[in-house]
Amino acid sequence: MVEEKWFGQLKELFETVLKIDIKNIKFSLISIQVNSNNSSKQVGYDEDGRVDSINLKKFSPTEKRKIGELLREAQNEGTTILLQESQELIKNIKLTEESSDVKQLLEFFKTKIPPSDYNALRAAIYIDKRFKDGGKFGEIYRLKGDVAKKYDGRGLKICNIYASGYFETMIKPLYEEFSQQGFNKADFINKYNVIVNEEAFALFVRTAMDGVEVKTAIKIKMSRNLKYGRRDVTIHGIGRSNAEKIREAISDIEEENEYPNFDKHIEETGNIILAKLTF
Repeated sequence: MVEEKWFGQLKELFETVLKIDIKNIKFSLISIQVNSNNSSKQVGYDEDGRVDSINLKKFSPTEKRKIGELLREAQNEGTTILLQESQELIKNIKLTEESSDVKQLLEFFKTKIPPSDYNALRAAIYIDKRFKDGGKFGEIYRLKGDVAKKYDGRGLKICNIYASGYFETMIKPLYEEFSQQGFNKADFINKYNVIVNEEAFALFVRTAMDGVEVKTAIKIKMSRNLKYGRRDVTIHGIGRSNAEKIREAISDIEEENEYPNFDKHIEETGNIILAKLTF
């Protein structure tokens, strides 16, 4: 990956050129802020001990030239470097993460999902808050564009899943359900990846939905997916009542025979149901 290459080069620069001991230094894969002032330290660290800022004013002309060359190369290859004007954005993101609900959610998922997904989740939380706080369309569009650039399409899917509330109502309960069954993290990650990858074409059944609403929602999702050339839909549910509603709705749709090529594949693990319909 470009970022891994760049951070490797940065570590080498710290050790060989700047003579900074990096044995116990960790580097943030989210961002490094570059500034030039009299107040900041030469190298700054975040709360977890990761390098998160470099103050160019504290380096010699030769050192600054070498750092500049490395930063230009990183930007040319697509790595995101945050300059001093991004300081307010970083501050706002940290403030967003100060709320107890967000802290609990991030703490829960920190070691349970892939690191890049965790960082995308952090971005998704901030974008969602900006949207709810009345952020302008241009700002939200730009922020989502940054996520898409940094985390590909998967980052946008995570933004959509978080905005829909499914990290709390679907993915967190999914992990908790697996943890009660003689836990195998690989099983959770497999189901989690299905949720993320199929986000746009999937249906997540909530407990508040009754049987008629579940059936209607499935048929609407099938119709919409067809418009995008997809002849399939994945349905997720957690809890016995949701599983029962999903099975009954699928049975009713099958009996209606509206789709001649209708087929179903249903997986149930404990109270977790995943149904894949093709039509």
